[in-house]
Amino acid sequence: MVNVRSRHGTHGYRRAVELTSREQDLVAAVRAGRVLTCGTLGPAELATSEDPDHLIRADVIRDILLGRLLDDPDPRGLWLRHARIIGPLDLECVRTDVTLALLSCHLGERVTLQQAELPFLKLDGSHTRGIDADGVHIRGHLALCGGFRADGPVRLLDARIDGNLECEQASMVNRTGPALAGDRARVQGSVFLRDGFEAAGTGEFGAVRFTSAQLGGFDLRDARLFNPGGPALVLYWSTTTWLRVPADAIRGAGDLHDPGTWSGTGTIGLDNLTYTDLRAGGADLDQWLRWLARHTPAYAAQPYQQLAALHRAAGHEPEARRILIAQQDDLLARGLVTGRWARLRHRLLRLLLGYGYQTWRALAALLAVTAMAVGLGLAAGHLHATPDRYVASHTDKSATPGTACSILEQVGVGLDRGLPLINTGVRERCDVDTVSVPGQLVSAVLWILQLLAWALATLVIAGYSGLIRRS
Repeated sequence: MVNVRSRHGTHGYRRAVELTSREQDLVAAVRAGRVLTCGTLGPAELATSEDPDHLIRADVIRDILLGRLLDDPDPRGLWLRHARIIGPLDLECVRTDVTLALLSCHLGERVTLQQAELPFLKLDGSHTRGIDADGVHIRGHLALCGGFRADGPVRLLDARIDGNLECEQASMVNRTGPALAGDRARVQGSVFLRDGFEAAGTGEFGAVRFTSAQLGGFDLRDARLFNPGGPALVLYWSTTTWLRVPADAIRGAGDLHDPGTWSGTGTIGLDNLTYTDLRAGGADLDQWLRWLARHTPAYAAQPYQQLAALHRAAGHEPEARRILIAQQDDLLARGLVTGRWARLRHRLLRLLLGYGYQTWRALAALLAVTAMAVGLGLAAGHLHATPDRYVASHTDKSATPGTACSILEQVGVGLDRGLPLINTGVRERCDVDTVSVPGQLVSAVLWILQLLAWALATLVIAGYSGLIRRS
């Protein structure tokens, strides 16, 4: 051990700190702007190593960041590789201009960064029992990449990151709640949870959770999120410029401790998430609709509206209409349309109008009714009311009463008797004989067709004017 006088004690007095040889090397490396490599062991092997060359006390790192052990740190900051950090790394409320990078290190206890402020933090390849970083301010990037592992929650509540949050090839597991929680976080760059990122959490709050957060972008390319007892991903009330969520990223079945068993599609919370772009490589529209309809905790209109607005802004109007129709289908499927008649009305609007987004359905039905009316008029012209007279025959006002009507006249009878607001004038000389039983039956069917035609014509007008579209 070597005594080193620090410049500042916690109350302004000078205090002696005994540094090991390896800790002196660290101080010298920080002064020179070099990386101190303590060996070649990986974090798992370092966990049990007692070799002094591998050991650095957490308090020494704190004192370096606070400027207690050297006056002139190099701007490149503290870079330490393949070390075992002894004791809890407590940087709560630390304000420093010294960059901190602990690479492939083992930190046996949780890292505390609450209300701290650092220019840059890099823990690539390191293992820890979790990170408490609520309210932290990172003026650059926060990097947890290259095999970083947290056997406990990583908390970034109310965090402010001026660069990116990078978690590529990282693993986070929490057996009692979210593995990664960033509620109300502000990330000016983007959140990269990709390239082999894995997070396993438990409970209703999700495995990866960013609620009321402001994110520059959010990327889950080649990632897997797992939660057997709740949503794998929660993004309630958050905003992001762009979003990439692959279809296979959300998992809901398997063993929490064995990523190789993760399978199935888990649930996802998207209520009031806003975004302006869905990046290529994410889920397609079919998968998004499956998520919203089958894999969200409860029905919510906003995720459908947001998705539809994005496609409409891109000029994809058919896709937008499809999304809004799926929204109404989900509303009905989850039992939120109550009452027998309300549910019947909802189903009829789906069948005939696509809830107002496919008015062509009612128009097609109206054309079908028209064809039926014409067909019935033709049938009446060939159906005998009496042995010598057809159901549709010339009237007493014609020159040849009781004789058969022409094909054109039979078509006119069907149009006049079966459709509203249509008058061909044919019925003055050719009409259905309502005295005979066959004539009465034909008339009754034509009246029913006329009622259907009135209803369908009303739906067509209302649909095209937007009166039936549902929000």
